Amino acid sequence: MLLKLIYLVLHCTTIALANYTDFFTYDLKYAEDERRLNSCHGLLETYSAASANFTGCLVLNAKPISVCRKCEQQRSNALQVYIIIQDECDDVLLNADRLQVIETVDANNEKLWSSANCQNCFNATSHELTTDCKEFFILINQTQECFLRYNVTAEESNKACEKCNGTYKKLKAHYKSLSEEYKLVNLCMDVIDAMNMTRKTWNEFKCSRIDNNVLVVFTVVAFLCFSPPVFYLSNWINSDDVKTRLAPR
Repeated sequence: MLLKLIYLVLHCTTIALANYTDFFTYDLKYAEDERRLNSCHGLLETYSAASANFTGCLVLNAKPISVCRKCEQQRSNALQVYIIIQDECDDVLLNADRLQVIETVDANNEKLWSSANCQNCFNATSHELTTDCKEFFILINQTQECFLRYNVTAEESNKACEKCNGTYKKLKAHYKSLSEEYKLVNLCMDVIDAMNMTRKTWNEFKCSRIDNNVLVVFTVVAFLCFSPPVFYLSNWINSDDVKTRLAPR
């Protein structure tokens, strides 16, 4: 009887320990899942803020277009958080439903960045502008600073065109070099828009008209210089004496 009682106590204890172990294991797993969910939710909040910062930066720098230079850091921050989410919370946040909000936001961010060809503004291995882009924006700033010294009036237009012509020509040559290197369709939009704005200012000063006038004057002068020799040569060829010499015998 005593042995049966001892056996019964031991059996009940074993069952109780087994149940406690299962409960403890479940409790640990639940706690681990809870920690992971909290961690992923924290990443979600971080990505939300980073993505909002990037979008806000794009809007604020939409015109004149400077999204590549001004928003590179914000884009990099959002992308880094998204990569961490892919690594650590893929099943919790990314593949949890068909709506795929986070993937769509990231895809739209990257699409806008690539459509502006922003990657061609920067070195492949760093966040630094390429040497060519740095040189371009130095020339842009110099040209625009030169324009700012003058008002768009008939009186000052000639001064602006004369004083800023050298820098503007260097800028045009450098832009042509960039266009040939990247092809115009692949050129960074910051560069294209900055050049278009500078051309617009150049035209507002009517410097293009002055260039055309210079070409016309040069053409007229060249014509006047070459006309007398051509006239005398034509008369000499048509003279009777020359015709007699050239006539076949």
